[in-house]
Amino acid sequence: MATNHATGLMEYIVVLTDRYKAQLYDVRELAGLKVGVQAENIWLRGIPITDQQSALLRALPAEATYLADEEDRLFPETGTTPVARLPRLDWVPIKTFLPLRMPVSVLPSAINDKIPLRLSQSSIEMPAFALLVPLTYWKTYAETAPETRLRVLQFAVSDTGEALITGNPLPPLTGQVYWNYSGLLIPAGYHFELPIIADLVIGLLPVQDNFILFNTDGSFQQIAKSVFQPAARSAVRLTNITNV
Repeated sequence: MATNHATGLMEYIVVLTDRYKAQLYDVRELAGLKVGVQAENIWLRGIPITDQQSALLRALPAEATYLADEEDRLFPETGTTPVARLPRLDWVPIKTFLPLRMPVSVLPSAINDKIPLRLSQSSIEMPAFALLVPLTYWKTYAETAPETRLRVLQFAVSDTGEALITGNPLPPLTGQVYWNYSGLLIPAGYHFELPIIADLVIGLLPVQDNFILFNTDGSFQQIAKSVFQPAARSAVRLTNITNV
């Protein structure tokens, strides 16, 4: 018997190729949206066709679109005869599939004009707070690390293929270690030439909602704390900078 599309029990299904993965950020905030991967195709589900938000999904560069009923039968949008079944995939929330990207823009240079931000080597050992490593190192580690080690970590990724990891203990990976001074992430083994500078910088930069990541030459970047996510194995596994 044909399914009545007017019942409101259908959900909108979108299929697109992975080369359009970056465009999924346009719908990342849709509540209930889930993603499944099949070869080079990305499947989206979880939005009822009666939901106004489905209009955002319709704007995606889809290879195919369907309506799915409660039995996972797939119907063409204008037809009443099922043409396929929704594949059995590892469906994950879109926010797991698409972790927020770590901004890498440098903060306004006017700060450097007001304060001489020079770091110098220091013999004082400070507790490690964060670790910057290539994303490939992080993904390899997360595949086999015990869940208890991952549970205490959070991470963010950059478009340049780096992962910034926070937590205690940090993973035993080769990378740049940072210590934390009230939101200022300073390379291990370094401090400001004048310690009072750190407090002046905190007063000028938005450290409440951001980390300020310093390089050894005194340059720095702002990273929103909101872009960090728990280091669940599935989240790390699905992180990919290709087309991001």
